[in-house]
Amino acid sequence: TALDDLSRAKEASSQVRGALYSTSFTGSFEFGGFQQLSTVLAVQDAALSRFRVDATDQQRALFDGTVTGQANLAVKRIQDSAANRQQATDLNIYPEQWYLASSTKLESMRSVESGLLDSVIFTANTLKSDAQRSAVTTGLVVLAIMLVALLTSLMIARSMIRPLRKLRTSALDVAEQKLPAAIERLRSPDGGDIAEIPVEPIDVDSRDEIGEVARTFD
Repeated sequence: TALDDLSRAKEASSQVRGALYSTSFTGSFEFGGFQQLSTVLAVQDAALSRFRVDATDQQRALFDGTVTGQANLAVKRIQDSAANRQQATDLNIYPEQWYLASSTKLESMRSVESGLLDSVIFTANTLKSDAQRSAVTTGLVVLAIMLVALLTSLMIARSMIRPLRKLRTSALDVAEQKLPAAIERLRSPDGGDIAEIPVEPIDVDSRDEIGEVARTFD
């Protein structure tokens, strides 16, 4: 914002330079010339006032330390003199003196403008770098969370699949081998008592629902 204010003030100062340089050859204001100059001066002063409000202390110090000196004083003196002698037939403005002083002031304002522009570019690049680093960091954190979630899911799945596989294998073994063998043994005359038939529990000792099914099956 301060850079924009200064650019507007510099543009208005350039218009003031052109207006008074043209007037210096005729020696007096043409019809409507003074009103035009007053308008441009008002725009210049308003832009400079906004600059002082929007600029930081460092930026104001840079402007005050750069836009100064004899040329700046000469510009102000010639502008005030022209404004006070608007009805005079000879404004007593020397074209070369005015153009040199106003050009020197514009160059100093342009120097400050260039410094502010460099500062804006540096700040933009810094913000861009910070945003890129933040994006990379966020991406790495998200990737790490996804990897942890994936590994956790795999561990949970593995912890479920292993006892389920044991339960299935044991159930099939009982249904297809042990239970028919036990029934056949009980049917034989010398099969013995049912309490003598060994029952091996399923090797699933977890405390979740799978473990409960295994103990119920036992």
